[in-house]
Formats: sequence, C-alpha cells, structure tokens
Amino acid sequence: MTILNNQIQAARGVTKTNSFRVETFQSIDFGFLGYADSDKEVVFYRTPDRAHTNNTEFDIDNVERMPRVDVPFAYAGADGTVIRALVEAGVNGLVAAGLGSGGSPPLFMEALKEVSDSGLPVVIATHTGSGRVMLTRRFTETGYIVADNLAPKKARILLMLALTVTSDKSDIQRMMLTY
Repeated sequence: MTILNNQIQAARGVTKTNSFRVETFQSIDFGFLGYADSDKEVVFYRTPDRAHTNNTEFDIDNVERMPRVDVPFAYAGADGTVIRALVEAGVNGLVAAGLGSGGSPPLFMEALKEVSDSGLPVVIATHTGSGRVMLTRRFTETGYIVADNLAPKKARILLMLALTVTSDKSDIQRMMLTY
C-alpha cells in the first residue's frame, strides 16, 4: 500500500507515471482505495480484493538468495538472442514484457517457447502500462503463465517469491491470479 498526496493506493495497482512530478503515483486501472487527509482522518472507500502481505504463502525469512528472474522486452523485430543469453546466464525464470495483450514477434515467442519447454517458468506480461494479459488458449497451450494485470516488474517480484515455494507452473499461475 502507498499513501502519497493524501491518496491511499494498493501496491498491486499503483505505478509511477512520470519521472519527476510529485503526483506521479497513480492506479490507472483501479483508482485509489481512499484518503489520508490533513485533518488526520483516514477514509477507505474500498479494500483490495487480492491477498497480500501477511495473507500470502511466502516466507523469505530463511531465504538466503532470491531466484534470478529477468525481464526481456519485446519490440518490433525482437528475436531470441537476449532470451537465450539469459538462459545461458542461469536465469531461474523469465517475465516477458510483451506487446499489447502479451503477444510478441515470432522469433521472440519461439525463444520463449524453448525456455518454457525446458521446464523454466515463463510469465507473459504487457509493457503497455495498463490492462491485463488474459489466460487464453494461445498462452496455456504453450505452457506460459500469464501475469494478469501485473506490470512486468511486479510480475518479476511475484515470480521470484513463487519460486521460493514451488516450480510447478500451474501453482505459479494460481499465484499470479491470487496476489
């Protein structure tokens, strides 16, 4: 949760929208939760509907090193060079920052499929700034995990946490839709 400019916002939905403006933090898709006003009144209009913080299955107190998860970005003409280099470097999972609803150029997707087929989790997110990647057949049949409405950087953190508990892709998908 963040409280900035008197607005209370859920961590899942809030994002920095400007490089230097004070009012940069916004919840584009879902709006804020309430206000913390200068008269010391704190008013909530709604509560987050996703489990968070101490209501999760994650406990990193005894985790010495978080799993390595990297975020390759898709763009027009992107191929699999970066993806293969990340696998070679020993990545434990990937969050692909896809175009639009998660799709990417064919050579980029081909490399992601190789990674997924090898057993590593591949999460498909969008780098559009808002919206969600839906759990559709085009992703589930290829073994991908979708980030729902998590931005790539947030999906990365959740995948890192998930990998401290499991490597099962269906369980990781459940986590992406739960938290």
